[in-house]
Amino acid sequence: MHGNAVIRARGNQEVIGLDVGDRMSRFAAVDAEGILREEGSVRTTAVALREWFSTRRPALVVLEVGGHSPW
Repeated sequence: MHGNAVIRARGNQEVIGLDVGDRMSRFAAVDAEGILREEGSVRTTAVALREWFSTRRPALVVLEVGGHSPW
């Protein structure tokens, strides 16, 4: 994930950056102190994203999408 933006969570809330792609999406999860805790990829389907997010605590989610994206 790239960029210089600083996003701060509230309390102990996790922040998840999700770079949405046509087939696969990349994610990075940081804790309230900004420490990278997890990164990886997940298929860009409703089923896969629902399954992945269902295992997580509530978080601030930041999406990055391209201009050609259908959403």
